[in-house]
Order: sequence, then C-alpha cells, then structure tokens
Amino acid sequence: MPMLRPVIHRLATAAAVVGLAVASLAGAPAAAKPLATSTGLCGPAQVPGVLEMSEQDALDRLHRFGFNDVEVHVQKGGRSADPYPLVVRAQVPAGGVYFDRCQQVLIILGE
Repeated sequence: MPMLRPVIHRLATAAAVVGLAVASLAGAPAAAKPLATSTGLCGPAQVPGVLEMSEQDALDRLHRFGFNDVEVHVQKGGRSADPYPLVVRAQVPAGGVYFDRCQQVLIILGE
C-alpha cells in the first residue's frame, strides 16, 4: 500500500486538473463537487465582511475573494429610485466565516 500512495496522489492531482474527484485507497471520500469552476477554485475561504457597503462594492469585494456566485435581495419589496442609499444590511454567511467558494453567498440590501 505505501508504494501506491505516490500513484494515488498523481491520479488525484491529474483528476483535479480536469475537475474530477478521486477517492484514495486509504478511505478518503471523493469530493462531492468539482474542484474548480470556470471562475476560480472551490474550497474553503474566509468570507469578507461587506455590511454597509454599496451593492457594487460588496460584489467587487466578494469576487476578489473568489466568491463569484452571489445572490442579491432587496429588503421591503423593491429598489428606491436612487440606488445609492441602498447598502448591504445582511449577508449569509457572515463575514469572517470560512465557506466553500463554489457555494452561493446571499447579500440583502436595504436603505
């Protein structure tokens, strides 16, 4: 078995390059998601805090940290005529939490 570990490692590395997941013979579970997306790598990263930011600033910051799947909701049913007073009032997950970059982040805008 020890002689197979380098082979298993090379296979897992090659599989990661093409977006596949391989379980090692040592019993590690295969990843449930692709290891990469067209916009970046999956895996845990610290979510930046974006509270009190404008929508565009919050989206820019989340994208810089590798969180590209962001859903935006607006509190109280709709946007005001002037979008500038709208800022992020809540985010899920909260800033500072480690979260998979391929999972969706939710930001909620309000006045």
